[in-house]
Amino acid sequence: MSTAGHHNRLDRRALLQAAVTIPAAGAVTTALEATPAHADPAAHSSGRSHFDTESPRFAPAVLPDTQYLFDADSSDPAPLRATFRYLAAEREEVNIAFMTHLGDVTEHGTEQEIALAADTFRTIHGKVPYSVLAGNHDIRSSTDDQRGDSAYLAAFGPQRYASMPTFRGASPDG
Repeated sequence: MSTAGHHNRLDRRALLQAAVTIPAAGAVTTALEATPAHADPAAHSSGRSHFDTESPRFAPAVLPDTQYLFDADSSDPAPLRATFRYLAAEREEVNIAFMTHLGDVTEHGTEQEIALAADTFRTIHGKVPYSVLAGNHDIRSSTDDQRGDSAYLAAFGPQRYASMPTFRGASPDG
């Protein structure tokens, strides 16, 4: 392969790393080393990165199924904390607008698993706006959509997000 051909080829490691932590749009931007959108330079002086609302280019981060990181005695939140630190560090460079978790945060939905997950999500709190959806592993299967009080709702209910600028309200039952 010529040097030019090798240079134009996607770096697999960069693509995989980006695909795990940011969506496809962000992964392609990162892997191709395209010039991303940049936030206001004043963000650098405050030590926090920001989302550039004026740029037409942005990336939502999507995080599915972390339940095996929060599974009773074999819990290991370190990879998720590293992912959150990466998202916070790259927010401005990739212009990450929001991170959403798609559910199944924990394996069994126990108070201990939920508490560890909630503590781990504090790594990203205040750095990147985010949401966490309860999956079938996070709530008792004997409940319905009107599940009421639960360890999940106590940890990831409206009170967690109320101070975020992206929060616009919640249903009366959370």
